[in-house]
Amino acid sequence: MPARRAPLLGATIEVGNVKRATPSVSRKKQSGLKSIDSKEKAPAKPGHKPLPLGSDARKNARVVFALAIVALSLWTAAGFLSALIWATILAIALWPCTQHSLLA
Repeated sequence: MPARRAPLLGATIEVGNVKRATPSVSRKKQSGLKSIDSKEKAPAKPGHKPLPLGSDARKNARVVFALAIVALSLWTAAGFLSALIWATILAIALWPCTQHSLLA
């Protein structure tokens, strides 16, 4: 079976009886939409503070998210810690026996 080539961007392909356009790459900004990087601030609702979007706020959010992930992973691993400690003790204690049996 020959390899199937991907259609060009912006081309029209036929799937069954339906013609479909492939996605095209467009760098044009649609009118009426604001860019995320826009320096314009949206008007705040009365009685509401706007969300902080600065680099410090993003850094704080990353730190809080990382701490939450670490806390959840420790909470998940807590049930396995006693077995892991015993496995470590046995591995260290039986290491000379293992080396002796491999050399014999």
